[in-house]
Amino acid sequence: MADKAVVAAEQEIILRGLIAVWKRVSKTIAANLPEKLPPAVKAKGLKNLEALRLAVSTMGLVNALDDYDYVQDPLGGKLDYVTVPWYTTIIKKGDCDDSAWLCAEAHKEKAGGPFVGAIYDIVEMSGLQWKAGHLIYVAPYGTAYSNFKKVKTLLADEDDLRTLAKKCVNGWTHIAHLNDDFKVLRVLTR
Repeated sequence: MADKAVVAAEQEIILRGLIAVWKRVSKTIAANLPEKLPPAVKAKGLKNLEALRLAVSTMGLVNALDDYDYVQDPLGGKLDYVTVPWYTTIIKKGDCDDSAWLCAEAHKEKAGGPFVGAIYDIVEMSGLQWKAGHLIYVAPYGTAYSNFKKVKTLLADEDDLRTLAKKCVNGWTHIAHLNDDFKVLRVLTR
């Protein structure tokens, strides 16, 4: 049997590669989406996103997300991509990654503003194969959001993150901390 440290290192390399592919597909879709829709649809989505930012500042994200529904992505995660947050505000539904990126965008003071908070990709790998994954958003004040709902009031430290990861993906092996450009900032292992 291979050394556990070697397997963990190989898994991290594969995880980073999968996230890079996911980023490329999602960014391609995001770039092409406006061309497929009438300009009024994007304008409505951007207006909805600004309204969501205002709602976050006045009544908090939990209440602002009341109208959003979680729906599993096609093929149980095997065919996944991130919709752009302004489009998510139009369809008012999405999976865990749509929720995480929308929550992150909603916490920006304005469009194009700096990314605040953190996005974590909680992943379970079996050997060198991806088995399951789940994204969460953690606001700058420590509240964690998953699937358009608040899941933990205060995520204070790495132990809290590991405990929450187990609730999201029981057999998790890695937690990848992502920035707003899908870059992996660090990876925690179980």
